[in-house]
Amino acid sequence: MTIQMLFSILYTIDKETGELSEVKRFQDQIFDFCFDYEGNMYAVAIYWTNAEGGGFQWSGTLLNKYDAQFEKVDGKPMRIKDMDKKDVLVNGYGSLSFDYTTGDLYLASCIASTDGSSNYDRLVKLNPKTGKYADYPQSFYPGNMIVGMYIPYFEADNRDAAGRVTDLTATPNPQGATDITLAWKNPTTTWAGDELKELANVQIYRKNASYTKGVTSSEELIANSKLIATVPATAENIGKEMTWKDTEPKTGINTYYIVPCRVDGEKGVPDSIRAVAGTDIPGVVTNFTAALDGENVKLTWDAPVDGKNNGYVDPASLKYDIVRNPGEKTVASDLAATTFTDEEVASLVRGKYTYTIVAKTPAGVSDAVVSNAVEAGVPPLPPVKFATETEDEAGQWTAFENPMTGDGNVWKYVDWDHTYQLFVNAGVGEDWTASPAFRMEKGRTYLFTSKFNTDWPDVGHTIGRYVGTTPTLEGMTEKIGEETEYSAPGYTNPIVTYEDKFTAPADGTYYFGFRISDNTGYDTFNFYGVEIEPMFANDLKALDLEIFGGDVVSGNYNKCKAHIKNNGSETADAGSYKVEVLQNIDGAETVVGSTEETPVVRAESTADVSVEFMPQGEGDHNFSFRVVYSKDEFNGNNTSEAKKVNVIPFGDATPWSMVVTGDGEWNATYTPTSCVGGFSGSQSIYLNSDFAEKSSDSNTIERIGYEYNSNGFNDALPIGTFTVWMANSDITEFTDASQWLDESTMTQVFSGPVTLYPGTGNMLSLQLDTPFEYDPTKSLVVCAQQEGSVDPEFAALWRVFNWGGARNRSLRFWTPKSSRTFCEASAAALFVGFKQNLSGIQDVNGNAAGNVYYNAETGKLVLGGAQADVFDISGKLVRSYNGVSQVAPSLPAGMYVVKARTANGTQSVKVSVK
Repeated sequence: MTIQMLFSILYTIDKETGELSEVKRFQDQIFDFCFDYEGNMYAVAIYWTNAEGGGFQWSGTLLNKYDAQFEKVDGKPMRIKDMDKKDVLVNGYGSLSFDYTTGDLYLASCIASTDGSSNYDRLVKLNPKTGKYADYPQSFYPGNMIVGMYIPYFEADNRDAAGRVTDLTATPNPQGATDITLAWKNPTTTWAGDELKELANVQIYRKNASYTKGVTSSEELIANSKLIATVPATAENIGKEMTWKDTEPKTGINTYYIVPCRVDGEKGVPDSIRAVAGTDIPGVVTNFTAALDGENVKLTWDAPVDGKNNGYVDPASLKYDIVRNPGEKTVASDLAATTFTDEEVASLVRGKYTYTIVAKTPAGVSDAVVSNAVEAGVPPLPPVKFATETEDEAGQWTAFENPMTGDGNVWKYVDWDHTYQLFVNAGVGEDWTASPAFRMEKGRTYLFTSKFNTDWPDVGHTIGRYVGTTPTLEGMTEKIGEETEYSAPGYTNPIVTYEDKFTAPADGTYYFGFRISDNTGYDTFNFYGVEIEPMFANDLKALDLEIFGGDVVSGNYNKCKAHIKNNGSETADAGSYKVEVLQNIDGAETVVGSTEETPVVRAESTADVSVEFMPQGEGDHNFSFRVVYSKDEFNGNNTSEAKKVNVIPFGDATPWSMVVTGDGEWNATYTPTSCVGGFSGSQSIYLNSDFAEKSSDSNTIERIGYEYNSNGFNDALPIGTFTVWMANSDITEFTDASQWLDESTMTQVFSGPVTLYPGTGNMLSLQLDTPFEYDPTKSLVVCAQQEGSVDPEFAALWRVFNWGGARNRSLRFWTPKSSRTFCEASAAALFVGFKQNLSGIQDVNGNAAGNVYYNAETGKLVLGGAQADVFDISGKLVRSYNGVSQVAPSLPAGMYVVKARTANGTQSVKVSVK
């Protein structure tokens, strides 16, 4: 790698104004720096060497030392090298810091070997005199980027004073008596690191019981501790062991500070330790293991010998509490024995279970210890889902690799990314993950649906799916599907779904396996689990309920899509099944909409069913849908997973009618606005073909919305004034910035302050000030502009479509608009609410009451089994009925409208309740 050399500038910062003032320019490219106690600067810099063909190449990393005037200290350059004496590459972020107590130097950064491998975030102790690693480094998962570091320290009276003692211990009386023996080894160097030639005594302090904070400085130590002993010493005691017994410690925790004194009255560097006098809180149990004992799980452990603070523990008073996870179920409490058998686990669903144990006495409770995982319980019979969305779910899977081609990488849950991931490298690795156990019945065919995606395009892989009888390489014997030379098409990388079938050869316990191999380059896999379902000739499955915009309007007819799949081998004819929308009201699943106008669904195919429904109440409610099919042989998948949706009051907003989107969905910061420079926005084209699925007869747009995820903020974020214009146009794409439609030729439909909110899946909802009449023969052009300073800029990741498309759907800009307007292929997904042709009193046809009427003599509504909604005079929904013949509505006297749906259509009846 050939690079042109750069230089670095050191500044001071005015902490009040933030103003920078240049101090020094360095010819080195410096990444991290710090100062020792004498004021010398140490800096991590790139080690350049001459490259073949001219220029320079990055060959390692230097540790440079500069004096107080920032001049480099002469001498042989110090190259940072690892424990194998190999050069390393320190990347551009990190922190360098001294521990002034000991003089140790620490570096936290992303550090790689010179061939680019082993690239990890590490904490390393360096020898400040040589630059070499002083110890093996500590590594962190990617994403733990340390960019600043401060190490609290103790000081001595001066640099010539004695350094810190070593090997400090505190041993309480083993029988619980109140005495504590302190032992230590005296220092051999001064605080500055020079040879120590004198030693007068060692002072011992005990922290005051009334001071409960931690002590972080020598001044704080002296102010909040009592000198309880001065142990005489001479030069002969330098580097030698010494002891002292405290015969009158406090009952409970005692914190001691050991201060060596070179000469009488000169305090050296303190060290501290604590111990308990009397009975201590128990320490942790040891050798805690879980193992199968038949169908049960047997737990064994050793009792703690020492206390949490190295004090005495009364063995006769030890008790134990045990919790099983997942589920946080307490399976034993106040147990005196050191063994326990969990018999309840045998009847639970099969999975990996761990146990947490604490020891306790009247003095307190120990820290918890977690056992190894053990697989136990009854394997479930499909249908079953094995997910990976949480750490507990991912922990149920078994990750392993082929040892013949192993690269050390295995599937693991990555907490910072909240995904189950695998990192792969070119040419190596055969990595597996196996599901928890499940049962299958002999001769039955099952459908396995697994999902994943990758991060990098144009990297080849082989992806195999297997069924086996053990979660091991040897046990995965039946290949049920494989794709060779898989490669993601681009950086958008949507989730890939595989559907594989397998017929069980025998009744028994099985595992699903997912295998990655033949990698042609570095890549990251995200695995989303597997769903296993039995297959039948006739089986309609409820997949997902799509409710546009994330909210619905109470008492209005809202639109949604029910996504269904035919899991069977026979075609489901059009109109042969019904879809019902369900709202959970007071714990009961209530039908709030349905349709029998359903399309044909061929075997192993999917279909979308549009359904109109009328939600009730207000606030958050769970919604789902149910497929009702008379031929269905399996009802375990007829209802979709519930979605929490906000029900807003009648009249507050127009219900959503649809969302305009398409291929190439992505999250981007530009459209409708980037929130950059105090003034930004866009114009986007929505073709008339985009509105082909519009179910409303009306073309009047009353509400629009944009979906987004927050980007870099954690509280509500006002973004200033948001203004929207609309126009009907013949334009179908943008080719350059000159096509920007002048806002004076458009209709302003909204203007007002707008606030963005943290989190994902948010909706910027705009009820238009001026409804817009859309011409369905033309394109709809939407211009959105934001005005006002925003911090952070690029505050939203908007849901867009046509990412990387052939035609430009948008123009985007930030200030100054005249010179910073650009064509953009993508456009923001547009949620639209068209005006409803209202169903309330305006719909009433008094001459077509038919068999729906109010019987004043009985005080009942006669509905004839129709699905009916009752509105008050303002149009608010007050009652809903489904399939009843007649009912006493229990309504206050007044005028109402009943809208009833029967086989003959929809009719509205005005009734008077007395």
